[in-house]
Parts: sequence; structure tokens; C-alpha cells
Amino acid sequence: MAIDEGLLDQEAFFQVVCEMLRDSEAIADYQPIEPGYRFGEGTNRFMAVDGYDQSAFDMDESIVVIACDDYSNRVGDEQVNTIQAKDCMRYIKAMRRYIKAAFDGSFLEQAEESSAAWEFASFIHEHKRGISRFRLYFITDREYTGRDSSIKDPTDFYSKGEDEHKVSLEAHVWDLRHLMEASQAAAPLEHLTVSLGAEGIPAVKAPEAGNNMDTYLMFLSGQTLSSWYKKHGSKLMEANVRSFLSLRGKVNRGIRNTLSTEPDRFVAYNNGLSATASRVDMNERGNITAIHDLQIVNGGQTTASIFYSQKKDNLDLSAVVVPVKLVVVREDIARELVPYISRYTNSQNKVAETDFSSNSEYQVKLSQLSQQVLTPPLPGKNPTHWYYERTRGQYDSERNRRDTADRKQFEKLNPSRQRIKMIDAPKNLMCWDGYP
Repeated sequence: MAIDEGLLDQEAFFQVVCEMLRDSEAIADYQPIEPGYRFGEGTNRFMAVDGYDQSAFDMDESIVVIACDDYSNRVGDEQVNTIQAKDCMRYIKAMRRYIKAAFDGSFLEQAEESSAAWEFASFIHEHKRGISRFRLYFITDREYTGRDSSIKDPTDFYSKGEDEHKVSLEAHVWDLRHLMEASQAAAPLEHLTVSLGAEGIPAVKAPEAGNNMDTYLMFLSGQTLSSWYKKHGSKLMEANVRSFLSLRGKVNRGIRNTLSTEPDRFVAYNNGLSATASRVDMNERGNITAIHDLQIVNGGQTTASIFYSQKKDNLDLSAVVVPVKLVVVREDIARELVPYISRYTNSQNKVAETDFSSNSEYQVKLSQLSQQVLTPPLPGKNPTHWYYERTRGQYDSERNRRDTADRKQFEKLNPSRQRIKMIDAPKNLMCWDGYP
């Protein structure tokens, strides 16, 4: 590729690997920084970045940063080199320094404004209040020979603002072996069968919708899922789009709290799992006794959180029940359909914390008052309303559902400039009360 397109070997390697990352759904897209940014190499001020993906920001408030192993350090060495944890961490820390410098604005003062690295840093600085997570990827053509446990996530860091907005980081190393496995992703997954015992688990089968798949709804105990994860680990989730994000994350921490304090309510609070299989075995009572080629495509965080919570806190999972949707797909079309099932079950509209408050008595009352109280009349103009939007998109939805004449009347009585969003009201109220 380097010869055909007139690129340096390292530039070609970066593009090939980023395509693999995208095909593996580790990242949604990528943007190269050309040439790759390096500063202070060999010192404790070393910063590095070769590419990024900011397209995920709108979906889950995360930003991807990518750094590529340096070919120039190994010119003439034809053997397959190995890489240790300390060298991987050197690049991971270099990406972290870049992020911190972009975050606090110091990078924008020292770098060239026309550079792609400056432009990316500017985006980070501009959106720092909305960023909740950075995902760091270090890619190398060397084989990582350290123990997995020796590569730890960089320490979480905080912005300097008084609100202590937390930004977490996760780090991933894609070495030669990982790249080989990704390139062979089309190969059959390891055959994995889980047993549910002779009694089996009752399941409700959805009405027939075609010959390609059957869908079952069932309930599994927390102990069953924990034992599966203990025995099979991440093999249960090879088709999933995310690996376990640790118990420190907000959602996983909530799962852990529910398991320890309200285990009997877990089935009511949790969305449950979506899984695929190639076939199921059933007994004479119609219960599922075994699941072949089981893959959890949505709910991997739930499964792993149940296991790690039990392991860390020695929890009793006897009262924990998890709802499961199991899609049984014929083996010959599984390769085609399973990625779609995985993608669509993991694609959800983001729900903000404020959305859960929109139906409170206080918010409903404010909304009612906004529809009853008219604004003070201006000379020569009729009074209008302040429109209090207690749910996202409420104003547009109410306006657009009307026909043309009614819509104009609605806009006349409720000018868009007088729309007050629920998240803006408390900010203005606090400022008015002298507590900005």
C-alpha cells in the first residue's frame, strides 16, 4: 500500500489498522493527523497522537485518540519484535498528556494553529464540559508479551472547574496478535454451548415471522449468568461491541448497588440481555435445556457486573433475575445477521439525567403555569406565552403536529424565542437568586 500510494510505511500501517478497528466496530470512524504529532520524545513531557475519532461524541460523549508505534526507531530490523508493557504505557501516557494539554488550553498556546493536532486539541478544549470519556488506542506491529494485567487504565483526571466534571480514560493496545485475530474475524467463532440442566428454563417463543430465525423471551438467575461468565469469560461476548468498562462507571456502579441493596428489584430496573444462538435444545416440557453458540450482543456490562460484584462483595444472587431476549439464527446466515442484531440492539437514543425529572409534580406545574400566564403586553402587540419545555423536543413536536393555520397561531402565541428549556430554567433561577 505504501508503494502504491506513495506513503511512508508507518502511514500505510496506520490506515490499514484503523480500517480494521472500524471493521471490528472498536471505533466508528477515524481521522488521521498528518504528519503524526510528536513532542518531547524521550522525556517525561512526551506527547503523541496520530489520529482520532470524534464522531462518537454525539452518541456517548466519548472521544477516540489513536497513537501509532514508531517505525523509525526500528529501521533495518526484519525480525518480528516484541513490545513490553512499559513501552505501551509510554505511548498511552503520551496520549494522555496531549489530552490534558488540550483540555486546559496550554496546547493551543504552544502548537502551530495550521496543524491538524491543533485543530483536534481545539475541539477537545471547546467541548470539554460535554466530554465524559476518552478511549485511547495504541497500535503496533510488534507482539505484546507482557501480562494483560500489567497494562492498567491511565488514572482518571479531572478538569480544574469547581464542578469537578469527571473525565475518565480507557486504554487499549492492538498488537500484532490482536490484529491477526481481527483480520480473521470472518472465521467461525469457537463453538460454545451452555447447559441449563435437565429441567431447563421456561421460554416464550415469539410468533413465527420467517424461516431464518426464532426469538424467545426468558428469565435467567443472576447466579446462572455469573457462573457462565466465570467459566467462559469474554467468549460469551465476542459479537458484542464493547468490553467490560469496570465497576467504577456510573451505570455499572448502579448495577452493583442494586445487586447489593435491592436484588429482588433487579428484574424491574434492568433492561436485560439480548443474545444470539445457532440452535437450542428443549425437553418434553418445552423448556430450553441448552443453548448452542451463545453470544451476548447487548448486556455484556450487566453480565460482567453481576460476576464481578459477586466476586468482590460476596453477594447472594439467589433473588436476582435477569430478562433475556434470545434470537436463534440459522448457522449459515449468522455471519450476516448477528452483526445487525448487535448493532441495532446497541443503538439507543441517549437519555439524559434531566429527562427522568420531566414528569415530577414541580415540572408539570411549571408547564401548566406557562400555558396559563400571559406575558406583560408590549405597546401595539398582543400578550403571548412563555413556553416551558419540560421534555426534550416538546415545542417542536406540538408545533409540527398541527396543520398550517393552527401552526401559525401556535407560533404567534408561543414565539420560539420565548421557549424555556427545562435544563435552562434552574440555571437562570439560581443566577436570579444570586447563586450563579
